Amino acid sequence: MKKTILLLLGILCLFVHNAKADHMMGADIKYECLGKEKYKFTFKVYRDCTGIALPGIWGNITCKTNTASFTPTKKGVRDITPTCAGSFSSCKSNPTVGIGVEEHTFELIVDFSKAPYSNWRKNGCCEFKIGWGQCCRNIDITTMAYSNFYADAMVNLCNIDKTKKKCND
Repeated sequence: MKKTILLLLGILCLFVHNAKADHMMGADIKYECLGKEKYKFTFKVYRDCTGIALPGIWGNITCKTNTASFTPTKKGVRDITPTCAGSFSSCKSNPTVGIGVEEHTFELIVDFSKAPYSNWRKNGCCEFKIGWGQCCRNIDITTMAYSNFYADAMVNLCNIDKTKKKCND
């Protein structure tokens, strides 16, 4: 009986498929001033299609010791894989074969004149950092050690207040 169980386990191990969590390839965060202290943040996230799916992103807005979490709205996803004639993207076919890169776009509107951010400003907060991260950085990226992925942007509202335009992109 013991040999039969070991044999079955051995056969099952032949069909094990490794899950790849190293899907995060890169990101870009830009912001656009919509009016006094109101900003639209656009997050572009680049995912390796041979890794796990990207369900969404979430992160934090921080200033000094203050923190507020956010979940931006997903606006779209597109396959940006550079392919030649006769080749294919793994984003559109078999996700375990070949190469493929998706660009996911998310947006977040933040009004810094409203609570809790207005309260933070009254207490001397100027530098607002908008950041998010996920597991796991793509293993094919060799410019640093394999680790989690993180991206952020910073807006210094006190410096913007000193300008004539009162807006910054």
